[in-house]
Amino acid sequence: RLLLPLSIVMNNSIIVWCGDSWTKGAELPRHQKKSHSFAGLISQQLGMRHVNFARPGSSIGHLVYDVKKIIEIKKRTQLPVYAMLGLTIYSRLCLEDENGNKQTVGPNTYDTNSYVEWAHNILTESFLLKQSCLSLSWVGKQLESAGIPYAYYNILSSFYDFEKSEFSTYLNKEQWLVDPYWNTYGHLFDLPKFDINKMSILQKTGFGQQRIADLFMPKMHPNKAGHKVLADAMLPDIKKFIRKQKG
Repeated sequence: RLLLPLSIVMNNSIIVWCGDSWTKGAELPRHQKKSHSFAGLISQQLGMRHVNFARPGSSIGHLVYDVKKIIEIKKRTQLPVYAMLGLTIYSRLCLEDENGNKQTVGPNTYDTNSYVEWAHNILTESFLLKQSCLSLSWVGKQLESAGIPYAYYNILSSFYDFEKSEFSTYLNKEQWLVDPYWNTYGHLFDLPKFDINKMSILQKTGFGQQRIADLFMPKMHPNKAGHKVLADAMLPDIKKFIRKQKG
């Protein structure tokens, strides 16, 4: 069988990115979000057209709503589609009202109304972890059925989080793009196991302050240099992932 160079294969493919504000390129100037976010940088390196469905403040549950759109892209274009699914912190929860409006509630969200107090009081860790594990399991089955290769990458979470739940048995570490315990936040701070709840402590150290100055924007999203560091870290794994799908 004739094996085409990866660059030629990529030009006829689409990569779809999902995730939260990090994947979207939050705090970058508007004209740089598409080209200078790590999603954009990686897509350019692959020579692939890309779509970015990431939402600032989104939850893992939001990925459920992305599935239909990802499948529709494949049907409409009749091109190979690859889905890169970014996993944010599991304590966020996606709520939907009767009109289809979606709202993210819980710790570490942008929600500022009464739902925050409600969420803190009744959304237990075990419930949130169960919802996350079941959501990811469902998303994977739908994409597999549609013939769309996909991989998870950790943004603010890692597989350590999901292992706390008995429902983690529905997840397969082999579906993770990078090391299942790697995450973007921890990588920028050079920490193999990063706990976002200890961020305030890290910010007070000289090492943490220097990293923030070098790689972060004022609201703690990656700057251009930070996105470049993440793109360099993720690109080799994405190349291996796509080659594997091509056989």
